[in-house]
Amino acid sequence: MKARFILAQHSRDIILMQKLLEYLGCGTLNDESNKYIYLTVSKYSELKDIIIPLLNKYPLQGAKKLDFFLFCDLIKLIENKEHLTDSGVKKIMEIKGKMNKQ
Repeated sequence: MKARFILAQHSRDIILMQKLLEYLGCGTLNDESNKYIYLTVSKYSELKDIIIPLLNKYPLQGAKKLDFFLFCDLIKLIENKEHLTDSGVKKIMEIKGKMNKQ
């Protein structure tokens, strides 16, 4: 089980996404569909040390704000090694089921 942060933009915004990748200093860009470009960060330390502090400093608005809080809960479970237990996996699946609903 792996946590990931994914940001998608229209492919016309490739320069913006490249600048964001450069600013963050982590993640990868992928443009599989030719319509969208995805910035993906999946390394735990980068999620914990770069993405979460950035989004705490510049909070998300709207529906994604709740997803961010749930994401932080997942990262805490991983940090506490709960993802290695059956009960932890169950908690993760419950949280995951609440995400990206809007």
